[in-house]
Amino acid sequence: MTALNSVPFDRLNDAQWLSLVTIEAQHHVVPWSKAQLHASIAAGYTTQALLDKTQQVVAYSIFMPNVDDWELLNITVSQAMQGRGLARGLLTQGLDQARSAGADGVFLEVRDSNAAALGLYTALGFAQVGMRKGYYRTANPLVQENAIVMRLAFK
Repeated sequence: MTALNSVPFDRLNDAQWLSLVTIEAQHHVVPWSKAQLHASIAAGYTTQALLDKTQQVVAYSIFMPNVDDWELLNITVSQAMQGRGLARGLLTQGLDQARSAGADGVFLEVRDSNAAALGLYTALGFAQVGMRKGYYRTANPLVQENAIVMRLAFK
């Protein structure tokens, strides 16, 4: 992650916002809209975008700080940059911020079919604490996918 520049969403220019929104739309059945992504700033969420050498967004994360536990709301890496440790870097950065802020831990939800993400979260110490049946939409409107709820405890 050292060759990339990490910046909060409020420092992105219009072209960078376009690349972020494009990545979001390409990777999620129900993507966050540009307005929702902008609203994450106003809501006080901890946002980070990774910029490549051309200053385009290649990955990003959104954490929601809460009183005791934080929640990872979104972490996405562009298809071209997957497999390079960017998600791990963003996640580690967010976890460090949560610890520094005094959080007890971090929650997240992940599709039960997302083996790569499950492997990353488990490797970083997250443990399954629940399941939400039929939580995620899929490309088939008649099929929904379960979400595995995971938590990493700091205390």
